[in-house]
Amino acid sequence: MRKFAFVILHYNAIDETKKCIESVRALKGQEDIGIVVVDNASPNGSGKVLQSLYSGEAQIKILLRDQNDGFSRANNEGVLLAMKVFAPHFYIVTNNDTEF
Repeated sequence: MRKFAFVILHYNAIDETKKCIESVRALKGQEDIGIVVVDNASPNGSGKVLQSLYSGEAQIKILLRDQNDGFSRANNEGVLLAMKVFAPHFYIVTNNDTEF
């Protein structure tokens, strides 16, 4: 169980997503933080690149969606995955261009 789950919506912009992830990883209390990145069917394959980059890290889960049907649905799926994997007390839902 982790206290916080960050759900990051990703679409194409891999550099911004990596910066967002690294800013979360720079926060104190890493043992209490889980990260779910939701790739909203990026046509440039960047979701698969992220999955490959972070595949061995228990703190980070990458959700690859097969279609982009909007902001809300993608975030809802990310929250459901975070709930299942991390069982957090709090969720922080954000876009990939946010740095903490």
